[in-house]
Amino acid sequence: MYDAARGDKVRADQEVDLGLTITIGTKNYKVIFTNANLIATGLAEKL
Repeated sequence: MYDAARGDKVRADQEVDLGLTITIGTKNYKVIFTNANLIATGLAEKL
């Protein structure tokens, strides 16, 4: 979920969740893709 205070740049309506998780050490991470390319200021505009 988008959290500007945490530094997130992608809102929930811009996410694509394919249900992929990865494990690093003992922590699990959910992999979230965006529906456009991510740039320094957020998502690139769709052409």
